[in-house]
Formats: sequence, C-alpha cells, structure tokens
Amino acid sequence: MAIAAGGLVLGTAARWIRPRRIGFWAAVANAAAIVLLLVASRAGGPATVVAAAVLVGVTQPQVGPLVRVHWSRWFRGADPRLARTAMSYEGAADEASFVLGPALVGALLLVPTAALGVAQGGPLVGAAVLLVAAAAPLARRYTDLPSHEEPASGSG
Repeated sequence: MAIAAGGLVLGTAARWIRPRRIGFWAAVANAAAIVLLLVASRAGGPATVVAAAVLVGVTQPQVGPLVRVHWSRWFRGADPRLARTAMSYEGAADEASFVLGPALVGALLLVPTAALGVAQGGPLVGAAVLLVAAAAPLARRYTDLPSHEEPASGSG
C-alpha cells in the first residue's frame, strides 16, 4: 500500500517536475529509508520498524511510470512507431525485472551476509546497489531538457 501511495505522489509530481529529477531523488531517499529500516530492525520497537518499512515503500522509485512519462514527452510529435517501440521495450524490461528481480535480491542478500558475517550485510549491500543502479544513470545526465526543445524526429 505504501508503494501505491508513493506512486500516486510521484506520478502527480511528474506533471510539474521532470521525471529524471524525481527518479534521482526517489532513489536517494529509498536507499536512505532502507538504511533507516535496518537500523530500526536492530534498535527500534515494532512500531518503529513498521514506520520505517512504510517509508521504504513510499520512497520506492517508480521507474516504469517515470520512463513512460519521459518518453511520451520525448516522442511528442515524432513518428508514433518510435513511441510504441520504446513503450514495448519498457514493458518487456519491466516484466523481466519481475522475473529476474527476486533471484537477484536473494543473491544480494545471501552472499554479502555470509561473506561479512553480519545479518544486515546483505541488505546494506542491496541498498548501495540500489542507489548506484537507480540513481547513477539519472545523475549522469541530471540536467533537464529545456522546455522549448524540439521533439525527437523520425530521421536519424
């Protein structure tokens, strides 16, 4: 429920703020929330753990919708086949993440925990991987497109 609520907030914000900026800050906030959840699981009571878990859900980066918003702006006025191809790729990549994601999460949790000998080793490495994997590509080109930029054309 927290992910759904956070998705509504991020989706609404995407009307006024560029998706790249929203995705970057959501990834940073989510990594911090994961670390907070790990700290709460060691030192906090049940209510603190639940509150931290809700914060993790609310700050979950909504990559799929943000990519669709970005591409719909990018391909406005261009050949509709380009937009359909981009949306098809995004949908396939999104579905692949649902299939491969659980196995990757399992490996990220098991291997570092065993190697570090600390119960929170895996989740800490997972938070770091999330931060790098989600925020770094967005930060690479953090500057937004100017609002007067011409849409992409079909010619290349």
